[in-house]
Amino acid sequence: MAHVSVFGGGTCNTEYDFLTGSSSVMLRPGSYPMVQFLSGDMPSIAQTLRQSGYRTVGIHPFYPDGWNRDQAYPKLGFDRFYSIDDFQEPALLREYISDRESFRKVYEVLEQSDQPAFIFNVTMQNHFGYDKAFENLTEEAVFPEMEEFPQTRRYLSLISHTDRAVQELITALQKRTRPTIVLFFGDHLPAIEEEYYQILQERAGLSDEQMNEKKHMVPFFIWANFSIKAQQNLDLSASFLSPLLLDVAGAPMSSYQCYLRRLMQKMPILQNDKHALEHEYKIVQHNMVFDLLGRQNDLFYIR
Repeated sequence: MAHVSVFGGGTCNTEYDFLTGSSSVMLRPGSYPMVQFLSGDMPSIAQTLRQSGYRTVGIHPFYPDGWNRDQAYPKLGFDRFYSIDDFQEPALLREYISDRESFRKVYEVLEQSDQPAFIFNVTMQNHFGYDKAFENLTEEAVFPEMEEFPQTRRYLSLISHTDRAVQELITALQKRTRPTIVLFFGDHLPAIEEEYYQILQERAGLSDEQMNEKKHMVPFFIWANFSIKAQQNLDLSASFLSPLLLDVAGAPMSSYQCYLRRLMQKMPILQNDKHALEHEYKIVQHNMVFDLLGRQNDLFYIR
């Protein structure tokens, strides 16, 4: 499972943590670094792969200025950003472009790229707002309390559509002759009825502290159309997903990303506590994010 800093919203912080390897959990509560702290180019996995000859593409099938993406993505090293404006008559689920359509755009961009491509796709289909029924969404999820918790049922029904769309994408990618890797992860858990979370907490016998931790954990997987080393039961912060992906891909890394890969072995979950604050990670993050004039770029970019 991946540990994220947000619950019920704030997707941009999980994006930022993954892309940069920095951690928004270390910042002042209420911070949105992708909106507040990108005054210039920012080291990221996209920057690293672009240096290595990859085409770097961001996709988000909604308005381009959401969470400042149209301004932030170029600074994070993306060559091209596809938004809702780049989808022609797409299929909708509820009122949003479906995950199936979003994944089709991923595949289209991948197939049209002559060079290796890094594609970062932030979907929209399952976005918050589960209080309204839609004719184009069959509420197929079945669980004992489904009549009491319609928001939960709608969310779970949306997830089932995502499952099928992911399966279709993987099936298509299996047929590619070029090596292809998929890293799939959640941004945060949904803001469904709090009473249902309470039921889950009671059933599992969790304390409030344990439940709060669970509410900041999202699933992830890495798949490839070629043989890779199998790993299971990994628990790590979202900030470590990018060095993990680069490691699986055998791609070049910056000194910073190599450092993150080592740190992940010793301290897989980053927390804003005394131990974490004393760690050199805090110093390195400050240099990357805030010390623009004194940034040690040799650490953050491939030499």
